[in-house]
Amino acid sequence: MNAPVYTFVTRDDNSTVYAEVSKILLSTGHWKKLKRDNPRFNLMLGERNRLPFGRLGHEPGLVQLVNYYRGADKLCRKASLVKSWVLVDHQYNIYLYREGVLRTSSEPYNSSDLQDMTSHLTNHCIQKEHSQNYGRYEEGNEMFFDEFRLYLLNTHNVTLETSILPQIKQIIKSCLTCIEPAISTKHLSYQSFQLFGFDFMVDESFKVWLIEINGAPACAQKLYPELCQGIVDVAISSIFAMNSGGDSSSASSSPYSSSPSSTFTTNCSSPKLRAPLHVGPFTRLPL
Repeated sequence: MNAPVYTFVTRDDNSTVYAEVSKILLSTGHWKKLKRDNPRFNLMLGERNRLPFGRLGHEPGLVQLVNYYRGADKLCRKASLVKSWVLVDHQYNIYLYREGVLRTSSEPYNSSDLQDMTSHLTNHCIQKEHSQNYGRYEEGNEMFFDEFRLYLLNTHNVTLETSILPQIKQIIKSCLTCIEPAISTKHLSYQSFQLFGFDFMVDESFKVWLIEINGAPACAQKLYPELCQGIVDVAISSIFAMNSGGDSSSASSSPYSSSPSSTFTTNCSSPKLRAPLHVGPFTRLPL
């Protein structure tokens, strides 16, 4: 048998993450991009505020997947400091991306001067516009986890894995599990996945504080290839099997996949399937 070919539409021209996902899908030879208004698609990469959730999943014979959970905006606000990326798949398994990034300030922190934006606000646009020291200490005012790990150990004798990451993981699980009943699509006629950006602050006693959750995060340029390939492997290929050997039978035999003409009836009415613990750069968080 010929290998399956699936279809997708892109209705969000502003997302750099899903522009990269589109390239990866097309490069496999198993995906075809349709015009944005074509309703006969398997996958929609769309802007979350304009998604036609009510019309999804009603194309006869088609499994349909969309890159946002309806109602997840209840979680999402704007800000940034320590950023982690979290992927929730169609079965509401929660995966944490292994890399993280800190947005750093161009000027030393000064608690006595709250008017100095470059000392307190790490947004790139503010740092670029208001400080001559942008990029002086870290390229692009960004510190990745490897460098952060060394800083914590050498300066404070604290390890990222035992002091910071367990708090980050617990906050992520608490936020996403509490809203699961309201946004899960496991029992609907279509399925969702979503990439979230969790932003944290770490205080002087190494307590982690959640600042905000972004429902459409960007990421550092050097992370795009690995992060976006991980999205494809975790959230898309788990449903739409892409077999290079020409045998598409495993798409229906795998409990974590579906063929393009099947339905979600069996998978969605059953308890949550046990997903792999590690998929590429993502690690599933045990609940």
